[in-house]
Amino acid sequence: MKSQLKIVLASTSPQRVSILKNAGFEFEVIPSNYPEIDDPLLTPEEQAKIHAFHKAKSVADRLDFAAFVIGCDTIVSLNNKLIGKATDKAHAKQLIQAQQGQTFDVISGLSIFNTQTSRNITTTVISQLTFDPISEAEIDWYISTNEWKDKSGAFSVQGIGSRFISNIQGDFHNIVGLPIAKVHQILKQLGY
Repeated sequence: MKSQLKIVLASTSPQRVSILKNAGFEFEVIPSNYPEIDDPLLTPEEQAKIHAFHKAKSVADRLDFAAFVIGCDTIVSLNNKLIGKATDKAHAKQLIQAQQGQTFDVISGLSIFNTQTSRNITTTVISQLTFDPISEAEIDWYISTNEWKDKSGAFSVQGIGSRFISNIQGDFHNIVGLPIAKVHQILKQLGY
């Protein structure tokens, strides 16, 4: 049974679009205009939740129709410290060097609004990922592929970077960028 409300994804992320589409959802993409500015006083989990909430809210507030609005923010955390996106090749190399041989958290803040009822559920999903120890030459080669661009932690779990990952615990789709099982659970709670 399908709800009469539309689903709106507050993101233009190709990974999120693909995950939602592959799960059989019909939806519209409306990008968020929320400026993501990290607050160093917040934990990575708090930061992800705040970004997800405001991404979804910025779209929900602009709609002139009732919808379920999905906002998501996926971040990488090592020893409870946020690892952001690399700003350039040197920064990407520094991030990969810090993560290799480590197990770290991939945290998705997830926020879904039902604009018809004004209900919102915001939560986090946390998965763990372990990077193999990798050589300096492998790091340089990976950086040269440019796959690190616009990726939290400067790597892609579903791309070339997958060859360096020895263990995943938790939701794989969460690591890619959208914890689809949790999306489905929350949509049902909100009346989908």
